[in-house]
Amino acid sequence: MTDKATTYKNEGNSLLQQQKYSEAIDKYTLAIAENPRESVFYANRSLAYIKLNNYDRAKEDIELSIQCNPKYVKAFLRRAVILSHNKSFVEARNDYLTVLKLEPGNKEAEKGASAMQTEIETLDKDKTCITSKVPLTVPNTFAAYERCWNDLDDASKNELLKMTGYTFFTKLIGENITTQMIKDIARVSDDKHWATVISQLPRIGLLRLFVDQKTKDWIDGK
Repeated sequence: MTDKATTYKNEGNSLLQQQKYSEAIDKYTLAIAENPRESVFYANRSLAYIKLNNYDRAKEDIELSIQCNPKYVKAFLRRAVILSHNKSFVEARNDYLTVLKLEPGNKEAEKGASAMQTEIETLDKDKTCITSKVPLTVPNTFAAYERCWNDLDDASKNELLKMTGYTFFTKLIGENITTQMIKDIARVSDDKHWATVISQLPRIGLLRLFVDQKTKDWIDGK
């Protein structure tokens, strides 16, 4: 570290302790400008972003920190926290396990790995339970499709449908669309026109024509 970079880092640390997170970020940024290969600067700035609930920027910085020093234990611990916040429990557990390889007996990593394993098992159990309740037959009337889409307006059902997985959900509502069903949706009787539409569009793509942008984004996994 250069003397100037170290000074900026120390000033950033002081501001961080004072909960002046945006100002701390500015100081760490200056430190990075002086020495862009120092992993500690990125890790500290990542923590400041976490304090501001900006997990996207926090993850970007912690990735850079790990690139600068692939054996930096604190960076892996911090990334695990970010991944856990984003509900990426498997990846978070893997980071904790990486820490235990680098530093056997690390208590924070042992506790974190155990907590992530519990989250993973709970999620797997929930998915199994939910999938077992999903109808195995594909809706074959417009009314049935309508019920599927209406479920998206219910917060609890929305979460349940998400947990079935994109592939399963699109299979559930994206097959077995008939010309009559399309006519019901469009309220038109031009068979030739809708036959052309059906032949040119994927089945799930066709459904996307009749939903709002929020639902389209949901289908696309955004």
